[in-house]
Amino acid sequence: MNVWVTGARPRTLGAGVVPVLVGAAAADSFIPWRFVAALIVALGLQVGVNYANDFFDGIRGVDAPGRLGPPRLVATGAASPRAVLIAALVAIGAAGFAGLALALVTEPVLILFVGALALVAAFAYSGGPRPYAGLGLGEVMVFLFFGLMATCGTAFVMDERVPAAAWWCGSVVGFLAVAILV
Repeated sequence: MNVWVTGARPRTLGAGVVPVLVGAAAADSFIPWRFVAALIVALGLQVGVNYANDFFDGIRGVDAPGRLGPPRLVATGAASPRAVLIAALVAIGAAGFAGLALALVTEPVLILFVGALALVAAFAYSGGPRPYAGLGLGEVMVFLFFGLMATCGTAFVMDERVPAAAWWCGSVVGFLAVAILV
């Protein structure tokens, strides 16, 4: 179990929690179950991205066993690539179910569209034919998804509108998430 907790990179999970807290604070109303669902979306996506990154970098040989930073499951042999991919899909699936619940009670088309973008971004970070992390776009995408989209999205599922404070605070949160990535 400790291997999986380590692979989820718990020291970085604040980057998923903070924008939800800030988005809820920026909203005019607070709906507890929607807040919990937004947290599940944020944490599910972040853990899923962490596992997907581990999987893709591991099978491509990007991560070596002696790399600096949090240990990687595939590169160190602590877990098989298949198991790490399944873990990524389970985490992202949990985010998807929580996001679907939020979509059904707010604006389904908008929320499903943003959710689909987040899913594509999760896998395209280090997967696919041209991972955007290797193109120097990782910081931009982290700013957008862990800053603006997470903060403004949380405010939106609370109020079905995005107050100006959510945009400003989302920018600040996004820059902090970029600092974590760097």
